[in-house]
Amino acid sequence: MSARDFFEVDLRYVHAEPRNISQKPDAANVSQIISNAREVQDRVHNKGWGAGDFKVAPEDYGKTPEGELAKTYEKMYTPSPEGLKAEWNESQSRFNMVNGNHRVQEAQRQGMSHLPMTVSSVEPHRIDELRAASSERYATFFRDTPPDGRNPTPTPQSPDEPSRAAPTRQER
Repeated sequence: MSARDFFEVDLRYVHAEPRNISQKPDAANVSQIISNAREVQDRVHNKGWGAGDFKVAPEDYGKTPEGELAKTYEKMYTPSPEGLKAEWNESQSRFNMVNGNHRVQEAQRQGMSHLPMTVSSVEPHRIDELRAASSERYATFFRDTPPDGRNPTPTPQSPDEPSRAAPTRQER
């Protein structure tokens, strides 16, 4: 039995290799999706936006700049069938992408450090450890988002706290 969770994952530990697929995604489209994801991530983490802040009128959804961000938020920042999926590979100490290889490769190319994805592991206790390994700044949003969708203010690690064994996200 495997366990699943949804949180932002450090892309340094993600192996994304496109598989043979019948329809290769349009590179410009993938690039735009990731550019939008960068803007969504900035608004979520640096401006305190939550799900409610990305709401737009139905006629604007995916058709205006704000509507594109709303679509990106919905597709990438909420668990969905077409969202990013990775499986933890214990023997290789990395995530192997199950869905979203091209998007992850583009995010890595654009220098993003984290992306939200559904993560699975055959060992249920590993999910909690993997979530903890993700920077608290990122993990907190997905674990503690209140029902109204507002992003809680993350608490950065104090210099007096002991260093975490897990990798942490460097501040921009």
